[in-house]
Amino acid sequence: MRLVLARLALLFESIVAGALPAFGVVGAFLLLAFFGGFAPLPFALHLFVLTGFAAALGLALWRGFRGVRFPGMAAAERRLEQASGLAHQPLAAAADQLAGNAGDPLTEALWAAHRRRMAEKSRALRFFRPRIGQARRDPYALRWALMMLLLVAAADAGDAWPGRLAEALGPARHLPPPVPAALDIWITRPAYTGLAPVFLKKDAAEEVLTIPAGSTLLAQLHGGKGVPVLKFGGTASAFTPVDGENFRLSLPLATGDSLAVSQDGGIIGEWRLRLLPDLPPRIAFARPPSATEQGALRLDYTAADDYGVTGIKAVIRRADQAAPDDKIELSLPVASGQDGSGTGFQDLTAHPWAGLPVSITLTAKDAAGQTGESAPQATILPERVFRHPVARALIEIRKELGAAPDRRGDIVQRLTDIANRPERFGDDSTVFLALRVAGDRLILDPTSEAAGEVRDLLWQTGLRIEEGRAALARRDLRELQEKLRDALANHAPPEEIDRLMEELRQAMDAYMKSMAEKSEAEKSGTETADQEQEAADAGNVLTPQDLDRLLDEARDLARTGSSDAANALLSELQNLLENLKTAPPPDAKAGKALGQLHDLMQQQQLLLEQSFRGESGTAAAQEALRRQLGKMELGETVQPSLDRAGDAMREAAEPLKRAAPKEAIEPQSAALGQLQEAAKALEARIARQSGGKSPGHAPNRDPLGRLGQGQGGIEAGTQPIPEAADIQRSRLILDELRRRSGERFRPEYERDYIERLLKRF
Repeated sequence: MRLVLARLALLFESIVAGALPAFGVVGAFLLLAFFGGFAPLPFALHLFVLTGFAAALGLALWRGFRGVRFPGMAAAERRLEQASGLAHQPLAAAADQLAGNAGDPLTEALWAAHRRRMAEKSRALRFFRPRIGQARRDPYALRWALMMLLLVAAADAGDAWPGRLAEALGPARHLPPPVPAALDIWITRPAYTGLAPVFLKKDAAEEVLTIPAGSTLLAQLHGGKGVPVLKFGGTASAFTPVDGENFRLSLPLATGDSLAVSQDGGIIGEWRLRLLPDLPPRIAFARPPSATEQGALRLDYTAADDYGVTGIKAVIRRADQAAPDDKIELSLPVASGQDGSGTGFQDLTAHPWAGLPVSITLTAKDAAGQTGESAPQATILPERVFRHPVARALIEIRKELGAAPDRRGDIVQRLTDIANRPERFGDDSTVFLALRVAGDRLILDPTSEAAGEVRDLLWQTGLRIEEGRAALARRDLRELQEKLRDALANHAPPEEIDRLMEELRQAMDAYMKSMAEKSEAEKSGTETADQEQEAADAGNVLTPQDLDRLLDEARDLARTGSSDAANALLSELQNLLENLKTAPPPDAKAGKALGQLHDLMQQQQLLLEQSFRGESGTAAAQEALRRQLGKMELGETVQPSLDRAGDAMREAAEPLKRAAPKEAIEPQSAALGQLQEAAKALEARIARQSGGKSPGHAPNRDPLGRLGQGQGGIEAGTQPIPEAADIQRSRLILDELRRRSGERFRPEYERDYIERLLKRF
């Protein structure tokens, strides 16, 4: 047993002796840690010092333990013998063998005596204490200095020693804390929807967000550890690293109802979505097709789409022909908004199908390219009825040319006969030249294209004979209306809009003048009261002031970017012009008399004010005013009021002559009231002659100046016309959008949305 303990003691001595350098390294580290020596070190130096201590510790352990072995029995016996002060190694002698003379009694006896003596010495063995040999290994006793310093450092650290030790062992504490993940997600809805991008908020995870199908998701993540992943519709998509801390992902949203972003095994954000498919547009006839007063085809419709209709067409086919190419396609004005009503006008009286039964189908198209159709509507295309015999003859020739183009010789002869009698068409040189050109073209050019151009020429010539300049003016007006509508729909520059507006104004002036000339030519004799009332009941006769006002409003709306509202006013204007009826022009004499009445009223008002102030000496002026009134004769409806006004003026002149102006106040007030009654009666008569409108007022408007139901190209309620304050506010908004579009520091998604808004304006 003593030998086993001796071997263990020897092993302990070698281990402790080898570990002493390592203990020194650990002591130095603890000393530096407890004194807080690692706290001021930057991360790199801290890591370098810590690595040096680790290397020194490893080297000390390697050098100290590289020769350590478990001691053998001989070493243990020798150490016991030395510790017990026994000489001649008695423990080793117990195992010795007799070298020679075995069998010799004397030798045997001596060997036995020797063994007995060694055995007696072995009984005096004592166990020894392990010797570390510190003095030999540390001759300067640095171990004691280190221990003293450790005690001082431990006292200095106190209860903070665990934190200081952890700080010494953790250089990563000097690194800046990891940036928490910041996630931003926008969903850009398709441009045709006109809707702003949607920013997904983290607190909206429980809400179901409705998003149009075809939208695009843009996600940006800053910070965190690892590449984030977005899961949508059962598919996982990894973000693209921009740099070490930023990641980006763009993803089209097709199908799916849940959205989640995860990073480093954790969920950063979750949302619930509902993707709405874009449905095809819907369109239907609001009322059956009809003809306007000017012979145009009127098509009223209602259209609806998720995000608005972008194009509407009318497809016209012959009711007795089923060939797919045998059709007419017409572009109609588009009502703004998701649901709206509109009206289109098309002059097809010159078409060969005029007067024939047809089938009309309306088609609507949305921004996504989807189309919808209405149920077909049967109708008869409007046909122009010509009353002038020459015009009627030219239209008959035109029909024959289309039905039998090989009979050109007979047609040319008939055209020549008509041209040789210019008195039948008022000696109009333009008509004469048109007839000669038509005949020569048929003789010199046998192609079908020539025949078609001659048919168009004969139609225009017939219109000129029938209506004079009104037909051409109406054609120019329709063409300009179409150009202006297209310019507004295509967001043309403001200069182009202003130019077309001015051309449209000139065309309307020419058209109104031609209509007035036609009305004057058709007028015969003096109108009766019934004729005047019939003109008033027509209700759709316009004045140039009405047209200018509507056009000015449309131009202001276009300048502020309200293209839809401007288009609505233009459609309203076209509706009024298409349903315009000719009426006798107002009596010029009555208009002049109305102006004189207003002058008399102003003069009488001045005299009344002077009487209130007590000024005398106005009797001569009052008498002169009465004599001027006596010269006016304005008919049965107005004259009684003028006579009563004259009597009141005569009564007022008497107290003025006596220098008693206060007594003249009452008769002067009565005279002014009678003049106002006379002016109202005269205005009413002029209104009857002008189609039921008083001067300066728009047709068929309510007291607030709004048109009656059904008068506009867009029905009331579908496209409200902004007031002046709204127009000014729109200008301010438009200016602000233009300013923000030039600010490059704004996010890309915001600038894209602003550009889309500016394109709409």
